[in-house]
Amino acid sequence: MNQPAVETIIWDLDGTIIDSFGLYCDVMAEILPGHGIALPTQDVLAANYHGSLDDSVSQALGGTLAKDQIAQIVIDFLAAQSPLYETVEHHIFSDALALARVGRAVGINQVVVTNRSHAGRLKASPRSIVERTALKPLIDKIICGDDTPYKKPDVRVLAGVEFNPETTLVIGDQPVDLELAQNIGARAVLVWRSDEPHAHTDALKRYPNVQIVSSLTQILPVG
Repeated sequence: MNQPAVETIIWDLDGTIIDSFGLYCDVMAEILPGHGIALPTQDVLAANYHGSLDDSVSQALGGTLAKDQIAQIVIDFLAAQSPLYETVEHHIFSDALALARVGRAVGINQVVVTNRSHAGRLKASPRSIVERTALKPLIDKIICGDDTPYKKPDVRVLAGVEFNPETTLVIGDQPVDLELAQNIGARAVLVWRSDEPHAHTDALKRYPNVQIVSSLTQILPVG
């Protein structure tokens, strides 16, 4: 049976539209020595690169640091991060941009829902990223991590977004995106642009009906 045409795409940002993990690693390498902390391996950083920045940093560093230590590391992280996003256009994944352009051409409503906050992020704010890049004419709405009291995968993060679950596609790179899709009864695509196993392979087994792709061009055409 053919599935109904897609009318809404709910996009994740980091790792889905923006190749931000390399920037994250660069910032961590820059600031952690100043705190007397050794840089975790890329595998450890990748396995904990999800949720809020505070959670990602805390978990990557073993979850043993005091809250005030984490808070200072996050302050230093935000200060060091913004300049790296001065020219962010080349960090957009070409397959995501291609899909977003097709979505716009066929009239699909496109919403970015990210747990990345807006406040204090300067050039690394999700709104700034969209506003200053080729994404601007393609994205209809952005919901940042500090826009509501709720975060993915809580369905209440989508309050104010009109969508029909049967015609909605959630696109992300982490289990939290798949859980959001499951919670709202929508289809999901997980994009994993690597030959290495996903950092959360075991968790992905809980979502057997998700389409996993190495490039978003694999789901073209959409609509």
